[in-house]
Amino acid sequence: MMEYEFTDPQGNRFCFRKGFGPKVYHPENLCSGTPYSAELILNRFDDQVIDSGFDHFYFDVLSRLPNYSPRRRITMARALADNHLILEKLKSLPEVVPDNRSILRVQIRNALRSIVEDEKREAAMHQRQMDKESTLMKGLIYTGAFMTGIGSSAWGLAVQAKEISDVINPFVKMQHHATALRTAWESDDFADTYTETYLSGEKRELVEAIGFDPSQITQQQIDEAIAMADLVLNDNSLRDILFGFVKDYAEAQHAIEITRVAGSGAFELILTIIVAAVTGGAGVVAAVGSKMHLLRKFKGVGEHLVEFAKASRSIKKAKKESQGQNTGPGKFESEAGSAKQTNPHGAEDGKISKKRSKKVEPQSLAEAEAILETRRKEIVANGYQPKYSDAELKEIAETGDIGSDRFQVRFMESKHLTHKDTKDVPLSGAMGQTMKGESGTGAKYWSTSFDQLEDADSDPKLISEKLGLTYNPSPKVKYALVIVDTQAAAPITGVKSVSATFKNVSEFANTELPEKFPKEFTDKAMTPEFQAEYSKHYKDAEASGILAGEGNWNSDNFREHLDTTDLSDSEKKLMKQRFEMHDVIGNNDDYLGNGLTKNNNPAIDQEYGAVETLNFERNEVNLSQLKEQNAITVMPKLSRI
Repeated sequence: MMEYEFTDPQGNRFCFRKGFGPKVYHPENLCSGTPYSAELILNRFDDQVIDSGFDHFYFDVLSRLPNYSPRRRITMARALADNHLILEKLKSLPEVVPDNRSILRVQIRNALRSIVEDEKREAAMHQRQMDKESTLMKGLIYTGAFMTGIGSSAWGLAVQAKEISDVINPFVKMQHHATALRTAWESDDFADTYTETYLSGEKRELVEAIGFDPSQITQQQIDEAIAMADLVLNDNSLRDILFGFVKDYAEAQHAIEITRVAGSGAFELILTIIVAAVTGGAGVVAAVGSKMHLLRKFKGVGEHLVEFAKASRSIKKAKKESQGQNTGPGKFESEAGSAKQTNPHGAEDGKISKKRSKKVEPQSLAEAEAILETRRKEIVANGYQPKYSDAELKEIAETGDIGSDRFQVRFMESKHLTHKDTKDVPLSGAMGQTMKGESGTGAKYWSTSFDQLEDADSDPKLISEKLGLTYNPSPKVKYALVIVDTQAAAPITGVKSVSATFKNVSEFANTELPEKFPKEFTDKAMTPEFQAEYSKHYKDAEASGILAGEGNWNSDNFREHLDTTDLSDSEKKLMKQRFEMHDVIGNNDDYLGNGLTKNNNPAIDQEYGAVETLNFERNEVNLSQLKEQNAITVMPKLSRI
């Protein structure tokens, strides 16, 4: 085992684990520094802890130290001071609540899309039948359908009642009470607050309106259902999915069906589905044909919605319990933690942002893989459609910071998973080519967030096109996807990430490689106009064949091509230097400079593919080391859908 956990007499949890030595900075190491200061910290722990930790790491770490001492505390202190071992304080949290809501969102979306597709097929059948009817009969059918819809729709009831008074409208009142009910449901004593009695008054009318027999449903069941519906609608992403479904569901149907559901609001629909799930379908009024039709279709969706609401409640409760817990590494005394509520754009306004509600945020590497598997099934069933529009991508690039997302993804050819000198050693490769910069030496690579790429599943062609790359269909070429948990990886790699704009990449080059790419160069070369010129000359050079073949892709051959143009010597020099930047940093001929990749998928009518970042790991770390620390998961051979 790589770790040894223990608890001190005050109940604080700590962990000894293997580090990467003095060349790697570990900010979480409480004992990093001098052996003397490390020994002072170790003196806080009893001999049993020191002995157990020593025995745990003796063969793997301690016996190999050049300054090994038979005195255990001294040897442990030396190992910790030089980062061969790490002493880290662990969070004192309640039992971890697994968060599977990202998967549930995808499952709900898939189920709803399947329902829409079914409706489209039924609509085609209705249309063929309607075309055979006379004009008079069509009018009677439409009128009858409309009246049926008004009679069985809670929204229709609400419209009628609103003309009299909102005060006596049970549906409007329930919307007003939903938040209060949700608060009670999220507490521990909800069940004690309500008794197993029949509904009365407003709630009785509401239950009847959505197509149930109130004598078959308890007050607690309807209150729980209302609380769940409100909690579901407070999730931005899921709310958009459900609201979009209501619209798509109506548009997918023949006009006779539209008259039945045109007035139905999302809250009514969700409440109906959840009531059926909570009660197991008890009390459904068989005479309400449209409701029976819906409930049969929505059985699976209802179960997912209930599971989502319960998961949200559990996670919210766990977060509430963890407030005030000891969360900061590097301190032994207990301190109350604090947090500020921010929106995805970093504004500490305490309000929920309505932007980027489509965002998918897994809670673990395993969940990220599960989301991709679910996404693949969705693409197989419905075809590929990008999650974000050009306008949304531009907004994210301008106002967001995808580099701060916990889960990032690196797409590469599988051959790079192993180092060229150790091809028989699994994961001996790195995240990218090694670059020596002013702040360190390590892998340099381009990536994007999991949220940006998950809509393409793990299909290498879709991913290539989305990232502005040229997909190679040769069976000899294999592609891999590396999913990175930055919470685990960043302390090891010391990664520095910047969004891929002209300004940010220029500053990165000026800072890390000032001699190769000084500011006077980037001021001229890193502009939209110069980029367009560079792209043209580079593509011309490629077309001429001068860069083709092993060893021919270099700045000298590119300069030779430039000699065939009418560029001045100073322009040729600038172009050659830009080629060298292409080689070293990676901003290629399709680089846009606005933080976005070019969309290379001809079937998708969009200019952009994804928001991307430039990354520089300032410590030399291979993939195997990251895997050992559970910082990455690797999908080594991606397959087409």
